[in-house]
Amino acid sequence: MHGRRNDDPLLSPQIASLPAPVEDGKPSGTAPPVVRAARKIMFAALPLAALGLVAGLDALSDSAETGSLLLLGLLDEPAHFATVWLFLAAFLPVQYRTICLWALVGSVAIDVDHVPLYLWHVLAADADSRPVTHSLATVVVLAVAAAAGSPRLRSPLLGLALGAVLHFFRDLAEGPGVPLLWPLTTANATLPHATYLLVLTVVAVAAVARRSLTTPLGMDRGIRPPSRRRTP
Repeated sequence: MHGRRNDDPLLSPQIASLPAPVEDGKPSGTAPPVVRAARKIMFAALPLAALGLVAGLDALSDSAETGSLLLLGLLDEPAHFATVWLFLAAFLPVQYRTICLWALVGSVAIDVDHVPLYLWHVLAADADSRPVTHSLATVVVLAVAAAAGSPRLRSPLLGLALGAVLHFFRDLAEGPGVPLLWPLTTANATLPHATYLLVLTVVAVAAVARRSLTTPLGMDRGIRPPSRRRTP
């Protein structure tokens, strides 16, 4: 059906080609320069806040070293999440957004294997070890499943594998370490906590540098002119 579609101001090519409304010399809806600058600084500095969160949580964990497992877990899991987020913010390409989300899930989900360890004393390589699923064997299983399984599951499985690897990086510097090479050996691999914090600081600086060159979504977006639609 053909009608007088060009009478509709939202569909008229002449109206659609007009620039966005201007107020005081700038597009209507655009934030003031000071506000935009403050937002960009906050956006770029967020990795430093995440680094400070990790350091603060570790300090609290050290002071509560004889506390309950629940308290230690409540302090440790956010630090795992922040650690993984820092690596993703620094290095993961933006087109792998789905993998990023699943990596954040994997950053804490892997610790579900502590439940059978604490309740039934199973899955441990020895009495003073984390579960054997805290090893590269878990990462290999997830990676193989991603390669051989459904394409729809590829990104979630790869994300979980990435989250597990980065989770292990923090665990290397916490407590007894991790049985990283199980089943080849039950020995726990460890890393000095100072080295972990040094690496994380470098990663946070890289994330700040990367984000300082990126415009936050919607920061400088004013009111766009209506798009031109084709008439049938």
